[in-house]
Amino acid sequence: MSTGWNHRQTCYSPCKNNNEYTTETPPLKMKKDYSMVPIIGKRLFAEEESCQQESSGSKRNPVQLMEEKTSGQLKIHGENMFRQERSTLVNITDDFYNTNLSLGRPSSFRGKENAPPKRIVQPSRYRSSPYDCSERGPIMPHERKMYENITSLANVEGSRPAVLIDKTIATFGQLGNSMKIGGRVQAYVINVYCRHLFNENHPRNSLKHYFFHTAFEYFLGKWKNDEARIWWRKKLITSFIGAGKAHNLSTSDKLYFPTPHEEHYFLFVIDIKGHMFYFLDSFYDEKSSYHMNIKKKIISSFICTWYEARLQPMDFNAFPAVYPKVPQQDNDTDCGIFTMKLMGWCPRNPTPIVFSPKDVPDARIRYAVDLMFSHYNTLDDEKKCVKEFRL
Repeated sequence: MSTGWNHRQTCYSPCKNNNEYTTETPPLKMKKDYSMVPIIGKRLFAEEESCQQESSGSKRNPVQLMEEKTSGQLKIHGENMFRQERSTLVNITDDFYNTNLSLGRPSSFRGKENAPPKRIVQPSRYRSSPYDCSERGPIMPHERKMYENITSLANVEGSRPAVLIDKTIATFGQLGNSMKIGGRVQAYVINVYCRHLFNENHPRNSLKHYFFHTAFEYFLGKWKNDEARIWWRKKLITSFIGAGKAHNLSTSDKLYFPTPHEEHYFLFVIDIKGHMFYFLDSFYDEKSSYHMNIKKKIISSFICTWYEARLQPMDFNAFPAVYPKVPQQDNDTDCGIFTMKLMGWCPRNPTPIVFSPKDVPDARIRYAVDLMFSHYNTLDDEKKCVKEFRL
């Protein structure tokens, strides 16, 4: 019986006897040393070889060289460095990006940053907060209780100090009678509110200054004799200098002057950055005799006081007087509440203040409680008295 390897069933033979399917490795002697064999490269383009042969030339057939015509010496007008080119492209890209997104302005837009918006953008009522007139939401029961106690104490202890903020005092009678329904806001309550705003957001951060009503006592010439005029002038100049110590008036954004005149309050605003005078009045308009009689006098008195205080000269004569559209009151007693509300007004804010006469009762409660229980009110015993008061 044959035991040979069946090469038809497999592809290799373990015994290496089948010559047809076995290949032997050549001995080392027969191997070529390929490291000594030169490699002849093949030229890819025939034109290069022909050009090289033509340019070689010979003694009998020399190569003819063409003379290049030159026009004088070689001049280098400049060179582009990579760093310089990269910096230029980056600056161009940044200017284009900032211009489109309104994050900045190139040099051609300088001097136009303070221009007022061309149109007012009012958000849809479906995309705005239902508490636009009161950012903290509706009045809570404990706030109403404290408000009732304050107005009650106005009748019981009217001469007792209620609020003391930075040496500015308002009594229970002044605070309660000003904030009760139908009450006229008294001047000292406005002064306390100005000090409250000063401490809430310092002028070095807000770039805003709030002045007492006494400034307009001098602007409108409400003095009885020359001695009183000198006293009012000195007091106003002192207030300008004192405000400048908190933050320079000439580099501020706005100066707010709540103005009482003929039992009516309005707000006079000097927009230093926007170069404008604003009159914010919730009852009288620009063409009324009320403003026609006092507008020029107020502006000229302010300019005169500015220079008497030796502040930085500014071209106030070029400032236009503007009467922007503001919320209007429907009676003759809520002007002080509207003035306090307008102290948060900004001329370059695209969204106007949302406030109406129906919001006045809640605003009276909010202002009375906020001033009474302000962190800056140092009369802790009076706060305790309001909390423990019983009718």
